[in-house]
Amino acid sequence: MGYLLGRVVKNDFPKRGYMISAIVIYLDGNDAGGGFYKLAGQMGLLKDGEDRLDFWAAQLKGLGLR
Repeated sequence: MGYLLGRVVKNDFPKRGYMISAIVIYLDGNDAGGGFYKLAGQMGLLKDGEDRLDFWAAQLKGLGLR
């Protein structure tokens, strides 16, 4: 699943400017999974020390979902 979500984000991000996979909640969690944050870091979107939940909320808001 993580691989597929990563591919979707990489293909869709240039058009939207936000990570569409933000809408997927980690199983038994209250936010996105570790792969979401790892990919965000690799893409240069999530900086070291930046609050992960704030980043996730900003992604949802950018997608019109929060």
